[in-house]
Amino acid sequence: MKLNVNNYRETLKAFELHEYWENQLKNKNIEDEGTALRILDDMSEDASSNAISNKATSQNNNLRKHAKSIFMKFDSNDAFKFLDDDFDKDFNALDEVRIHDALKDKSKERPLPPLIRWVSTAENEFFKSFLIQEIGYFNQIDSADQLVEIFKDPNTTHRVKAQVAKTLGTLKYAPAIPYLIENYGTSVQEVQENIIYAMGEIKNPETLDFLEKIYHETHNKETLIKVLQNIYLVDDSKVVFNKLKEASTTEFEKSIFDYIDQGFSVR
Repeated sequence: MKLNVNNYRETLKAFELHEYWENQLKNKNIEDEGTALRILDDMSEDASSNAISNKATSQNNNLRKHAKSIFMKFDSNDAFKFLDDDFDKDFNALDEVRIHDALKDKSKERPLPPLIRWVSTAENEFFKSFLIQEIGYFNQIDSADQLVEIFKDPNTTHRVKAQVAKTLGTLKYAPAIPYLIENYGTSVQEVQENIIYAMGEIKNPETLDFLEKIYHETHNKETLIKVLQNIYLVDDSKVVFNKLKEASTTEFEKSIFDYIDQGFSVR
């Protein structure tokens, strides 16, 4: 049975459930406050952003971070203010999940602002990398040129550079190809693997030529697998893939080709 959203909201209002759980946020008991936050989060946009915002200064790390992420869903005037200052200290995977969920909800109401704005001011490389990942998820292609500049910056950390490469691939941003290729040889493996991924996403003759070149040059088995998987994805005619397959000499290489040929080319 499909939920009647209008009836659901009217029921919540009739029983004043929002007000009840907002009042629970005023308790000094961390467990009660945490429960109230979770329930208000599930109650959609009818919750009060002011009530939630008050918990964004809590001394309890989990409560404070949760309140900040929920605030993005419910506030209409300054929903993204907590993306300033690296969101919060000790940014972690749970923060990523919560913020991503909030951004998805917000994007259903209206277009998100360019997330590159907060990438430019972020100092925490984990938070910066997360925002760059979200730029790809929400297809903010207008930020691609700025991402290329971040990639080219010698002061960019390996983690951030790797995520930029992956996001440029997700955006299928072909103008980035020369910079990705140019930096491949001097990059650490994490960055190289995401450059290979990007080539598989952008998919054009230039990326196929590059992947074939890397295939002949690499001696790393993990890299070899990734290169062949992406060649398979880019090479629609399978001319290059089959040529390399016929020329393979080691049992390891032959096993990779057979594995990919069976449809296991998911990266």
